[in-house]
Amino acid sequence: MPSQTITADAAGSWQLGDLTVNRIGFGTMRLTGTAAFDLGTPRDRSTSIAVLRRALELGVNHLDTAAFYFSPLRSALELVGSALAPYPDELVIATKVGPGRDPSGEWLPWARPEQLRGQVEENPAPATCATSRRTSPQARWS
Repeated sequence: MPSQTITADAAGSWQLGDLTVNRIGFGTMRLTGTAAFDLGTPRDRSTSIAVLRRALELGVNHLDTAAFYFSPLRSALELVGSALAPYPDELVIATKVGPGRDPSGEWLPWARPEQLRGQVEENPAPATCATSRRTSPQARWS
C-alpha cells in the first residue's frame, strides 16, 4: 500500500496576531539536544538542520524558538538561521523574551520591563525576518 504524505496545511490554519499560519507549527527547543535545555546529549548539527528544512517542506510555516534554547554545543536560533535563511516570506518565527540563561545554562533573573525591548531587538531570528512579521500584538512597540 503506497504511503501518503500529509502536510501541515491539512490541519487547517489559525490567526497568530494578524498573521495566518498553519495549525501545525514546529517548536525548536529539542533541536539542540535529547532533552530540554542542557539536560540531554547534544544533537548532531546536520540532523537538526535537515529536520528544520523537512518541516518547511511539509508545510510548516511557523516556528517557536527562544534565545534560551541551547545546549553546550548549539543554539536553536543559530540552527534556524543556518537552515532556513534567507527566510521564506510565509515563514513566521515566534520567540519568547523575559527569561534568560547564562552560558553555563543557569537561569537568570526575569528581565525587567525596560530590558524586554532590547531582548527582542537582540534576538537574531525575528530580527532577520521582514519587519512586517513583527506586527503581532505581542511584538508591537510604540
